Amino acid sequence: MKLSMKSWIVAVVLILLGGANAGVVFATLESKFTAGMVAGSGFIAVGLYLVRMVWSHEKPLGWLSFYTGHVHLFVISIPMVTVRVLNPDTPFEQLSLLGLPGPEFHTYSTHFYKLLLLAALVDGVRFYFTNKKAAPSEASV
Repeated sequence: MKLSMKSWIVAVVLILLGGANAGVVFATLESKFTAGMVAGSGFIAVGLYLVRMVWSHEKPLGWLSFYTGHVHLFVISIPMVTVRVLNPDTPFEQLSLLGLPGPEFHTYSTHFYKLLLLAALVDGVRFYFTNKKAAPSEASV
């Protein structure tokens, strides 16, 4: 995958769809465990796309999304899904993630997801302006 404006647009759309997916599945599925697995899978997919995308650039460390994508995937999404898979019969409120109660961890992860979206938007705008083709010269002959 080559880093392009299209890849930034896809990233932003996936982030928005990931959040919407979580809201819909928790509102419609009776089993909170199943809803968590569906939503968590979506969040992991978003993280995988974003991390793979920024690594395709010759200077991946120069993008905000490099950092937010890795934190989202490896510190938030994978640990949350793993803890849920390992404790399917335990209510989320009784679980602990990285030393925080489940609901508190979820609150932080929700705020971080907004930061993930903001970083992708900023990086997309930055990519656009740094790769914009120069307009043809309007000098008269």
